Amino acid sequence: MTGDPPGDIPPSAAPPGAADTSVGLHHAFASDETTIAGNGDGGHRRSRGNRLVFMSLRDIGLFQRSARTDAAIGRARKRRGNAAAFEEAYARGDPWGAGDPRYLYQRRKYETLLGLLPQDRYERVLDIGSGLGHMARRLLARATDVVGVDIAQGAVDQARLLHAEIPNLHFIQGDLLRLPEILDGGFDLVVLADTIYYLPPPIDDALLKMLATRVARLLRPGGMLVLCNHFFFSADRDSRLSRRIHDAFAWSPAWKLGAHHRRPFYLVSLLTKSSAAAITSVTAT
Repeated sequence: MTGDPPGDIPPSAAPPGAADTSVGLHHAFASDETTIAGNGDGGHRRSRGNRLVFMSLRDIGLFQRSARTDAAIGRARKRRGNAAAFEEAYARGDPWGAGDPRYLYQRRKYETLLGLLPQDRYERVLDIGSGLGHMARRLLARATDVVGVDIAQGAVDQARLLHAEIPNLHFIQGDLLRLPEILDGGFDLVVLADTIYYLPPPIDDALLKMLATRVARLLRPGGMLVLCNHFFFSADRDSRLSRRIHDAFAWSPAWKLGAHHRRPFYLVSLLTKSSAAAITSVTAT
C-alpha cells in the first residue's frame, strides 16, 4: 500500500448521506461496530453493536504472512512491474493464506460481506481481484452466476482448477485499470475488495475518480457495489489511503451511498449506481 493521494476529494470527510467513521487506535481492537447509513433524506443513522470478532492465535501468524506477501509484491513491482509482481506471488500458491480453513478472521470477513448484501439473490456478480476464488465461490450462495477477474493469470489458472466442478463460476484474467468494455452493463452486483490499494502508485484523486466512474459502467441500472478495504488505525498511512478510496467513491456522482460499515481491520461501503452514471455511460458510447 502507499501514502495519501493529494487532490480535491475532501480528506476524511463525510460523504453525502453519511458521516465519517474514523476512530481512535483503541477501536481497532474493540468489539464495538459502527454503521453509518443514509436514511433517504440526506441524514444518517448510527448503530453500535457488541458482537465480538473472534480471532485465533493462528490468525496473527497469517496476518504476518500477508504483510510479508505485500512487502514482496512491492519489491517485485519495482523490478518487474505490477502484473509480474502478482504472477510471482501466485507462483507460491495462496500468497495471503485466504483459503486456509483455520484462518478464522478471513472466514468471518467473507461471512460479514455476504451478510451485508441487501438482496437475497443476484443474477450476475463480478468479483474484481478474485485471487483463488474463495470469495467468488461464496457469492454463489446469493447469485445465479459469478465471474471472477484477476490481474494474475496464475491466480486465474489455479482458481479454475480449484473450482472446476462449478459450472456457473468463471474466472478471467484482467487488469482493473484496463477492464474490457465487453463487461460493461453485464452485472447487478460488483464486489471490489482489498484490491485498489495494490495498484501501482501514485494512487491519487484523479485515478480514484476514474475508477469510480469505470466501475459504475460495469453495472446494470440500479446495480450495487460492495467496496471493502483494510482499515487498521485511523492515523496510519495505509488506513488513510483506504479512507480516501471510500471517500472518492462516496463523493462520485456515479454512486449513491447506501451504507458505510466500520469493522475491526476493514471498511465496507455499499453503493448503488446512480442515474447520473447511467447517463454518463450512454454519453460515453
